[in-house]
Amino acid sequence: MADSAQVPTLVYLVTGGCGFLGEHIVRMLLEREPRLRELRVFDLHLSSWLEELKAGCGQAKLSSWLRPQL
Repeated sequence: MADSAQVPTLVYLVTGGCGFLGEHIVRMLLEREPRLRELRVFDLHLSSWLEELKAGCGQAKLSSWLRPQL
């Protein structure tokens, strides 16, 4: 019965994900959270390292959004 039970998958949103702490949180989640299905990064400015991570993040989907300045 345990074989048929599905493991829940997780979706995280990291605000300020391109800042100093945000970058470390994003990298830590990608490395250490096996149930991660999607990681969403929201920031005012998107960093180049984020595009590099998107290419090699494996099965987890890495999405990023840029907040427009009004």
